[in-house]
Amino acid sequence: MKKGTRAALITAAVLFAVGLLLCAGALWKVNFNFGALSTNDEPVARSGLAMTDGLRGIRVEAHSDDVRVTRSADDQIHVVWYDGTYESYELVTVNGTLVLREKESDGDKSPAHWLQFDLREASGIELAVPEGFAGDLDLYTNAGGITCTDVSIGGEADLETQSGDASLRSMRAADIRLETSSGSIALDAVQSPELVLSAVSGDVSGTIDGAAADYTVSASSVSGDCGLSDRTGSGAGMLTVRTDSGSIDLRFLR
Repeated sequence: MKKGTRAALITAAVLFAVGLLLCAGALWKVNFNFGALSTNDEPVARSGLAMTDGLRGIRVEAHSDDVRVTRSADDQIHVVWYDGTYESYELVTVNGTLVLREKESDGDKSPAHWLQFDLREASGIELAVPEGFAGDLDLYTNAGGITCTDVSIGGEADLETQSGDASLRSMRAADIRLETSSGSIALDAVQSPELVLSAVSGDVSGTIDGAAADYTVSASSVSGDCGLSDRTGSGAGMLTVRTDSGSIDLRFLR
C-alpha cells in the first residue's frame, strides 16, 4: 500500500471515529430521545369543525401523516391536525367538499429548509364523521397509514396510501375502493355492496359483513396464496381483490 493511500485511510478512520463519538455524545445529552435532535419546532395542534348540511363529501390530502377516521359523537365533522415549521394544513370548502390539504408556500423556501430534518413520530390527522353522513369520503396519504373505525356513510369511500397499512373496522359505505402501494389491507366486519381492494406489495385479509352468495368475486395474487375463488353471485354485490406480492385471506360473516 502506498504511503499516501495509507495516510488517507487513517485520516478517514479517525474522522469516522470522531463522528461516532459526537453522535453518541449528542444522544447522551438528550437522554437518547431522537425527537429532541429534530431541527423543526414542535408541531402545533389545530382543529376545525363543520356542519354536514350542503356538503357532498370530505377529502383529506396528507403528505406523511397517518389518517384516522372515527364516528363523531354529534352531528358535526371534527378535524384535528398538526402544523410543523415548514409543512402545515388548511381546512377549506371547495365545490361542496370539505377539504383538508397542505397550505401552498408563500414563496421559495430558504436554503435552510432543505437542511431540515424531523425525527419525531408523526402526530397524524384525526377525522370524526357523523353516523350516516350522506356524502363521499376521500382519503389520501403519501407516506402514512389509514384507519377507519365505526364509520358509516351513505356515499362512496375512496381511500389510498402510497406507503402504509390500511385498516377498516365496522365500516359501511355505498362502495369502497381501497388501494395501497406498499402496505397491507385488513378488514373487520366491513359492509359495502361494492368492494375494490388493491395492494401492490402486501396482504389482504379480514372479514366482510355479508353473504358470500350475494357477491360476484374476482380475486388474484401474482405471487402469494389466494383464499378466494372467482365466482358469480346471485346478488348485486361486487368484490374485486388484487395483490401483486401478497396473500389474500378474506371471509364472509353470513
